[in-house]
Amino acid sequence: MMIDCRKLTVNFGNGEGIRNINATFKEGEFTLLLGPTGCGKSTLMRVIFMDILPSKGHITIRQWDSRKINKRQILRLRREIGIIFQDFRLIENLSVFENVALPLIMTGHSRRVVKDRVEVILDEVGLLETWHQKAGSLSGGEKQRVAIARAIVKNPFLVLADEPTGNLDPEAANTVFELLRKINALGTAVIMATHNYSLIEDTDYRRIYMENGSLVDL
Repeated sequence: MMIDCRKLTVNFGNGEGIRNINATFKEGEFTLLLGPTGCGKSTLMRVIFMDILPSKGHITIRQWDSRKINKRQILRLRREIGIIFQDFRLIENLSVFENVALPLIMTGHSRRVVKDRVEVILDEVGLLETWHQKAGSLSGGEKQRVAIARAIVKNPFLVLADEPTGNLDPEAANTVFELLRKINALGTAVIMATHNYSLIEDTDYRRIYMENGSLVDL
């Protein structure tokens, strides 16, 4: 089992935490996390990324256990998880190449490894010809493809996609979703939070529904 959540609870005091979640996620699985704004989807993803730790209960992610993990181990875990946000979170005055290269540079890879790996990934997301452009000059769909490239350049076992199509037009949203499907087909697990039901209606991916911080059985 890749992820195991047991009585997972996060208290923020504003009603947007999560409560008593029991769930498992398998290696290589594509999971859709569904529910209204403020239901706890982003909070659950933050716990998986170990951005926050549970108030009660625990989560294990491969060999990492929230009850025992230390700061150094959290950093090691994050190196193996890619994350994509609705608002892209690129460094807009850096080039496309530089944005995608950052995770590799921060983990000490050589210039040759960085160059080769980034070129391969940019080609996969259809942006190799834009490698020199500033990220701020791109369209929303292109920015999200850069964000996907940055998330997968380190070859993660899991990609977390938090409303990745929320700011995109239908065509760009479809392109981004197809890239995530391709990533999953190559063996990487994907957990995607979305409101875009028309985008996913014809898929048979596993669906998890949340409401008021809890899982809902439908």
